[in-house]
Amino acid sequence: MHTMRPRTAFTHFELLMTLALMASVTWLVLPALFGRSQQDQRLEKVAAEVAETLRTARQQSIDNLAPVCFSIVDGTPNFRCYLVREPSSNHVGSLPPGFSIHALHVSGEKKVTDLIFREDGSATNAEFEIRGPRASKRLIVERLTGQSTLGELLP
Repeated sequence: MHTMRPRTAFTHFELLMTLALMASVTWLVLPALFGRSQQDQRLEKVAAEVAETLRTARQQSIDNLAPVCFSIVDGTPNFRCYLVREPSSNHVGSLPPGFSIHALHVSGEKKVTDLIFREDGSATNAEFEIRGPRASKRLIVERLTGQSTLGELLP
């Protein structure tokens, strides 16, 4: 008579299911353990692109010996750059869906949505916030040098 032995090992199916479960949990947990999520990385990239647009506008001002304006529509993804003496020299841009740009610098009671780069590379006071789906990033333009710097991610 054949007696059934107690089962002491996993079947192939049980091993595969365990590995699949471990891989799924790892995929969800790794971004939290080792840095930013994909959304945070995308926010970093979008903010860096806006900072690069500001650097280009500053350089254009220096090269053309003419003021250049970087203007936003507060709370939207839209912005534009243009030579102040030639407003038709527009470069219109837009952030990707889900992102918006906000003016943080206030003059009097009004938010400053226009930044002017002067011929010497200096700029008017400006501070912007790039907002993504879950976080935001501050973008500061130094008045004396016109240099733009990115701050830390803000929840």
